[in-house]
Amino acid sequence: MGNRAKIFYKLRAVVVAVEPQTFCATFLESMFNRQSNFHLVKKALGASVGQAEMMVSEVNEISSFSSDWIRSVKNSGRFAEYEWNKRETVLIDTLDNLIANYGLPVFLKIDVEGFEDQVLSGLSIPVRALIL
Repeated sequence: MGNRAKIFYKLRAVVVAVEPQTFCATFLESMFNRQSNFHLVKKALGASVGQAEMMVSEVNEISSFSSDWIRSVKNSGRFAEYEWNKRETVLIDTLDNLIANYGLPVFLKIDVEGFEDQVLSGLSIPVRALIL
């Protein structure tokens, strides 16, 4: 819910946050209130431009595009008590397009609950720092 974005924003970095969930995007908009060094992209990232159905959990931070990931974490007991019973169709863009629009990032955080391979497939150039 913007914890890393807040840190980099306070360091006066230009922050580009990508958030596909309507609820979370609205929260980020209210938190950063149109600040000039904060940019919100209301999309998801993937291997190619399009759209996909996100499985939304009652805990927004564990929503996912990956039914395999959801099945795996439920079966492991890690998130066994949660449900992903809502769906939200979201637009998908690529990291390459994001970089073309906003420039090469100094730091890139990808937190996509089992969709990492798809996000990284949309990146064709090296980045300086990446955390998954």
